[in-house]
Amino acid sequence: MASEDTLERLYLEFDSPKEHVAAAVALLETGAPPAFVARYRRWQTGGMAEDRVQAIADRLHFLDEQEQRKQSILQQAQERGRNVAELQQTLATCFDQDLLDDLYQSLRPRRRTSAVQMEEKGLLPLAMAIQHRQLGEGGLSAAAQQYVSEANGLPTPEDVLAGALLILSEKIVHDPATRARCRDELRRGILQAVPVDPGQGGNERYQQFFDFKEPIGRISASRMLALRRAERENILKLELGLPDQQHREVLRALHGQDLAEGTALRDFFDMVFDHAWQNGLREGCGRDVRRRLKEKADREAVRTYARNLRSQLLAPPLGHKKVLALRSSSKTIWLALLGEDGSPLQHKTLHTDNDEQKQQALAELVALITQEQPAAIALPHGKRQVGTEKFLEELRAAAGANPLPMLVPVDEAASAIFATSATGRRAMPGVEVGVRTAVSLGRRLQDPLRELLRMEFRTLGLGQTLDDVHQGMLQRELDAVVSSCVATVGVDLNTADAELLACVPGIGEDRAKAIVEHRKRNGGFPARAQLADVPGLGAAAGHVAGFLTILGGSEPLDRTTVHPEDYDLARAIAQQKGCAVDQLFGADLRDVDLDAVAGPGGDRGRVLGVVQALRQAGHDMRGELTATANPGIATMADLRADLELRGRVANLTEFGAFVDLGIGQDGLIHISQIPGYRLRDPNQMLRVGEVVQVWVAHVDQQARKISLTMHKPRHLAEGRKPTLGERLEQGMKRQQRPPRRREQPQQPVFSRAARAPESRKGRSRRPPLTLEGKPDTERFGGGGEEGAGPPRHGRRDGGGRGDRGDRGDRGDRGERRGRPGDPRVITVESEREVVEQKGPKGEFTSLAGLRALLRKEPPGAEPPSPPA
Repeated sequence: MASEDTLERLYLEFDSPKEHVAAAVALLETGAPPAFVARYRRWQTGGMAEDRVQAIADRLHFLDEQEQRKQSILQQAQERGRNVAELQQTLATCFDQDLLDDLYQSLRPRRRTSAVQMEEKGLLPLAMAIQHRQLGEGGLSAAAQQYVSEANGLPTPEDVLAGALLILSEKIVHDPATRARCRDELRRGILQAVPVDPGQGGNERYQQFFDFKEPIGRISASRMLALRRAERENILKLELGLPDQQHREVLRALHGQDLAEGTALRDFFDMVFDHAWQNGLREGCGRDVRRRLKEKADREAVRTYARNLRSQLLAPPLGHKKVLALRSSSKTIWLALLGEDGSPLQHKTLHTDNDEQKQQALAELVALITQEQPAAIALPHGKRQVGTEKFLEELRAAAGANPLPMLVPVDEAASAIFATSATGRRAMPGVEVGVRTAVSLGRRLQDPLRELLRMEFRTLGLGQTLDDVHQGMLQRELDAVVSSCVATVGVDLNTADAELLACVPGIGEDRAKAIVEHRKRNGGFPARAQLADVPGLGAAAGHVAGFLTILGGSEPLDRTTVHPEDYDLARAIAQQKGCAVDQLFGADLRDVDLDAVAGPGGDRGRVLGVVQALRQAGHDMRGELTATANPGIATMADLRADLELRGRVANLTEFGAFVDLGIGQDGLIHISQIPGYRLRDPNQMLRVGEVVQVWVAHVDQQARKISLTMHKPRHLAEGRKPTLGERLEQGMKRQQRPPRRREQPQQPVFSRAARAPESRKGRSRRPPLTLEGKPDTERFGGGGEEGAGPPRHGRRDGGGRGDRGDRGDRGDRGERRGRPGDPRVITVESEREVVEQKGPKGEFTSLAGLRALLRKEPPGAEPPSPPA
């Protein structure tokens, strides 16, 4: 059972009613998987989505582990005679893993360090006297003189004070509150990259990071992963620190607020603070901050990969239909004809070395298509797509009046890798790699989920940083995505193998093997109720029954996603409609009286879930693979702005979706051109293979770039011609834009953010959402691994108002600050620098001049330096 502290923490972290969070926690503690809670207990959790229940489950597991760690800390404190009551009060409100680690380390046996050796020499009382300001009238010198001893190796007072410094420094380094405060400051610190060997060959790809220096809070996830990769390869050395002397202010606020400036005791403590910072705090706390930042970057990268994997697994299938898969090279055609169940009916290798062989290959293909009548032709989407499409044009001409089946490009990278793997060779021994690749392409067209589960997900090309992220986190996230997709689609209990059954939420490998063994021993399952007879399944049978289907069994409702515990509700609906239960499958049930079916004290939402499951019975929730054809559009030259097209989603990225238009060049739908509900709703997000309706926004023939939008242009919706502003947005008259003059007086100006009030700074422009519904800081403002995003104002060439390409964020601020004749640079914000500005009559018009005026200092005077 979760403790009260754990529940209160979950209530604070998740913006949901307490009773809903408590219900979800109670269900998860009984062993129910998140998919079961979200689908079959949503009337108890207030309709929580599966991803939210999964997040609660992950956080609950983490907090439970923290509770165990707290108990271990308390037990260790009792064994060492520490103040357990005070420690319990600290642990009750502590949910910081780093602070718990510090508390745990402070209770462990100490190593024999230099400070411990000084304590053995009798300097601990002096250190305590200095710490509690009990030195007497003589001060430091008189107190240190009492501990001078040749026998102890302390011949002078300076040696004594040096030993006391080591003791005090170690106490500060190991103090949990001090480390927590230093970590908090370092989270706003500066991360600097120093090249280990700049002249070494092969480091060109990290050239942009050789002079890297940026506040750690502004570093994007992809850039942080790239920096860590360069450090791991011993190309860069990362250093995290604070501005000069700031660590003294932090430590002085904790351990020296009563120290008067200019006294010897304050100078001594400054040396203690410097030693503690340089010999433990900076490196240890910085390592903790960098580790947490790495974990955050890992989570973002893993979630992006998991989202893209979900789009692949839930791609619309062709279904149980015949498929002809083709894969071609310059002189060879590999084809495979698959039956309705995915088994290879025929496979051939056709050679096209000369015209005679090509014509013979075309004739064989036309005869095969005419005889077998496949529902679709799968062709590779990738580097071999152009050659295959040229061959298909010749095939279309050879077919004459007989139309070809639907042509569907399928990404061949993962299929080609699978065909050359040991698993692929075992699946189809004795055939060529090209044939195995064609078979995999056809099976991915028939059922993407079933085929992709046999492959290594890393080969799908859905992410670029898989080797840099935490592998355990990656595996857990991918397992959760696979289980969720399998539960969404459903699995036939009598035909699925052990590997597929293991992916069902709540089953696992051991239970899957037990189900298969029971099926072999007793025959197929006639009904879901027999799941309870499987050894080792126990109470989990009720959690997994809704995700398993039985075709041709004794119970018609076993074909649906209705849970067995809701069969009585389904029969009550059939009785109300006056028909058999199986006649409700796929029927319109909007006129069902939900309150009458629920009865007194029943839940109306539970009945609504049964109605929705009955309406969806017999339909694959992934949708149906449909043809996409754009008559009259064969090449990029046929495209024009505002043209309405249909395309198939080929790939998803952080910044948008690539769409195959059937012209050999994919178009990009930027994330700002995707409807919001396709970004926020997990059930309506874009999926690979889905056919979408798009409009052409801009075509760059020279760069071969196509910009698309899913928003119908306003002038088309209103039935009018586009205005001048709308044409400029489309990029129709970019070349006619008058260039801005650079021959302006070298008058320093402020950026808009620097002139804005404090309440408006940083909010002048909000970045668009990503495919996960989060701000797209990767491309707008946050920068990426390859560089920062486009400028917020001004031209693309770096000029214009507000662009910092000439005077901000260049890494040479320190050099420019000291050049004679340059205007004085004054920091207005923590991460932005502005330049002093004067009006035409010499009056000050900047914040810097105003501050100088209020201080009653000469305008050109330098600000006072901080005390040493």
